[in-house]
Amino acid sequence: MENTLINVNIVDEDEGFSIIARLIEIGRQKSYVTFDDILHFFPEAEQDVSRLEETFAALMTAGIPYVEDAPSEDPSDEMLEME
Repeated sequence: MENTLINVNIVDEDEGFSIIARLIEIGRQKSYVTFDDILHFFPEAEQDVSRLEETFAALMTAGIPYVEDAPSEDPSDEMLEME
């Protein structure tokens, strides 16, 4: 019976890791993650603060910044000429 409890904990940790891994992958693709990206995986962040802190630490370690909003794209040459 004790082994069953250990297995449940391992599954929970694996799920947490896969969330972190997915956010790191998103961050590598975009060069950043937004708070909305993070909250997508942690919709009830207040109830899972330790995992959320672990996620922020993993993103920092991976060199992936987290930003409030997606950075706006640089204006195109055409847009600059219009001004």
